[in-house]
Amino acid sequence: MSFTFPQFFWAFFALAIPILIHLFNLRKHKTVYFSNTRFLQEVQRSTKAVKRLKEFLLLALRLLALSAIILAFARPVLPISRSLDKDFSQLSIYLDNSYSMKSSGSEASLFNKARQNAVRILKSLKPDASVQILTNNFEAKYQRFYSPKEAIRLVDELDYSPSFRSFKEIKSRIIEASSRLENQGPLQVILISDFQATSFKEWSEEDIPANWQVKLLALDAADEAANLAIDSLWLESPVLIPNFTQKLAFQLKNYGSKDLKDVSLSLKVNDQIINQQKFNIPAQGIENGSLEFLLPSAGNFKAQLEIESSGGAQFDDVFYFQLKAQKKVAVYILAPQGQSHLNTKLFRDSLFELKVSSYDDIDFDALQATELIIAEIQDELSSGLLTKLNEHLAAAKNLFLIPNGKASGFASVLANYGLALNPNWENDSLRAVELNYQDPYFRGVFLSETKNPDLPFSRKFFRAPAGVLFPLLKFENGEAMLFRQPYGKGDVFISLSAIEQEFSNFAIHPIVIPILYNAALFKKEAAALYLSPGLQKTSLLIDVPYRNDSPLALKVSNEELIPPQEKRGDLIALSLPEQELKPGTYPLLRGNDSLAYLAINVDKRESEINCLSSAELQEARFITAEQIIDEDEFENYSLELKTLQEDKSLAHWFILAALVFLIIEMFINKNSGHEEFSANSH
Repeated sequence: MSFTFPQFFWAFFALAIPILIHLFNLRKHKTVYFSNTRFLQEVQRSTKAVKRLKEFLLLALRLLALSAIILAFARPVLPISRSLDKDFSQLSIYLDNSYSMKSSGSEASLFNKARQNAVRILKSLKPDASVQILTNNFEAKYQRFYSPKEAIRLVDELDYSPSFRSFKEIKSRIIEASSRLENQGPLQVILISDFQATSFKEWSEEDIPANWQVKLLALDAADEAANLAIDSLWLESPVLIPNFTQKLAFQLKNYGSKDLKDVSLSLKVNDQIINQQKFNIPAQGIENGSLEFLLPSAGNFKAQLEIESSGGAQFDDVFYFQLKAQKKVAVYILAPQGQSHLNTKLFRDSLFELKVSSYDDIDFDALQATELIIAEIQDELSSGLLTKLNEHLAAAKNLFLIPNGKASGFASVLANYGLALNPNWENDSLRAVELNYQDPYFRGVFLSETKNPDLPFSRKFFRAPAGVLFPLLKFENGEAMLFRQPYGKGDVFISLSAIEQEFSNFAIHPIVIPILYNAALFKKEAAALYLSPGLQKTSLLIDVPYRNDSPLALKVSNEELIPPQEKRGDLIALSLPEQELKPGTYPLLRGNDSLAYLAINVDKRESEINCLSSAELQEARFITAEQIIDEDEFENYSLELKTLQEDKSLAHWFILAALVFLIIEMFINKNSGHEEFSANSH
C-alpha cells in the first residue's frame, strides 16, 4: 500500500487532542463514608474497573476514527501490478513524421491523427511516468525522457521531417536513450506510423531487448496508395553554354496501380516556366523523357521540374536541381616552343576559349580553370606539371596526350598513368579501320555507322601497351591507334601516332573535331545537379575553386551553415551538413557572393508508398496480432491504458472504518449509565 498525498500525515499530531482531553478528565474520587461498607467495597471495586476500561476504549475509538480520517485524506492506494505488460512508468513513443504521413486519413492527415492519438496516450499516463518522444528528426531533444505533460508539448510542436528512418535506426535510438534511465525496468514501446515497406521491410530480421513491450498503432490512408515521382534527371551535355539549346533528360516512375495519362510536367528556371509537356506513364511503370531549354547568360541558376495534377501523394511532385552556364569552354594546348601541330581554328569560335603556350611559359591559373588540356609531348614532364595534370583529372576533367615525332619522354609520361609503353617507334604504314561507335564520347555524333569509314593513317607510331580498355580508333592490325584511359575522375586520351603531318594525317582529319570537342564538353563526373538524402552518395562536386581560407557557406533562411568540404582537384567536394534541410534550393556563398546552389530533394525511398499489411507486420518475431492496434481501436486502447494506470484506492474503506469507530463510541456512551461509588470502612 502507498499514499498519494503523504503530506497529510502531519495531521497525526491532532491525535494529541483526545489524549489531552482524556488526561484532563482524570480526577480524584470523592470518598463517601458508610457505617457498614462490607458490601459497598465490592460494588466500588467492580464499578471503578469497568469505568476505567470504558474510558480507555472510548479513547482508542476516537484515536482510531481520527486516524482513519487522516489516512483517507492521504489517499491510500494499492499499486498496480508491475508486470511487463502493465507497467507504463517508462514509455517510448515513435511518432512517424515523414512526408508519407501527409496522406489523407478518414478525417485528417495521417500525421495529425498520429499526433492526436499520441496526446491521448500521454494523457492516460500517471503524472510521474517517464516518456520519450522519438521522431524522424533524431534531434538531441528527442533523446531524453520527459513527464507526460512535457511530452505533450513536444508533440504539439512537431512538424514534418524530410528524414527517412529504418526500424533498425529507430531501435538504436530508443536503446541509446533508455540506457540512461536510472530504472532499467520494463519499457513500453509504441510505434505510430503508416509502416511503409521501405522503412520496415527488414525488421523481421531484428531482435528487441527482453524488457520491451511493443505496440503498433497502424494508420491507413483514405485514398488508394498512389504516387508519381521524378526518379532522376541529367543533362545530355554536362557543359552548359549560354544561348545554346540544351536537353534535360529525366525518368518518371509510377508507383500506383493505375495508368496515368496526360500528366503535365513543367521545367522552371529561376521560377520562370521554360518548357512544358505532357506524358503518359503506365501503372507500376517507368517513362523516360526530355525537355529542351537554353540559358540566357552565364552564371548560376536554380531550377525545378514539377509534376502537375498527377493524383496521389504530392510531397515529391517538385524535383529541385541547379544549373551553371559558363561563358566559354576553356581549352589549353601545351606544345614545344608553343607551336601546335593541331588546327587551332577548331577552338576559335564562340563556344571555346583557347590558350596555347610552351612548357616554359605555362599560365598555371589558366591551366587550372581549363576543361581540356592537350599536351603535345616531346620531352619528359616535370614532377610539378605532372601534379597539376593529375589534379586536373581529379576534378573530373580530361587530358589529351599526343607525341610528336621527336618524343623521347612519352613512355615515362604514360607510366604516370599505369601504362607500360615500349619507347621504340614503329616505322610502318597503317590505317585506322575501326571506330568505336559505342563509346560514350562518340554517342550521338554520327547519324549512322559506316562499315568502311575513312579514318586516319600513320607512318610512325608506338605499339599499344597492354591493358587498353577503351580503344577509340583501331589499326588494321587490331591494335589501338587512339584510346582513353580512366584516371582519377576524368579520362586520359592517348594518341599513339606522331602528330606531324609527315607522319600522320590525324591532326587535320575530320574525325579529330568530334573527338576533341567531346573531350572538352563531356565529363565522366560533372558537377552535381542535385542531392537526394538517403542515397549512398553523401557528397557532391561543386564547380567552384577551392580556397582553404574561405570555405563555402550554405544559406538557410537567415542563417549561414558551413558544410563539410574538401579539395577535389581544383574544385570542391561538398557534403551535407548535419542540420536537417527540407527539399529546396539553397545558395552557396563565399563572403557576399553567391557562387552556386545546393539542390536537395525528397529521399527516393519516401516516394514508394507501399504500407505493410497486418499479416506482413506479424512477420517480425516479436509481433503478434494482439500487439497491432487498428485505427478504430485507438480510443478503446487509450481508455484501457488509463485503467491499467489507475491504482486501487482504499480511501473509502478508511472513511467507512472511521464511521464504524464513531458509531461504536456513540453506542458505548449511550449505554453507560452507572454511577461510581467509593467507600471506606473504619
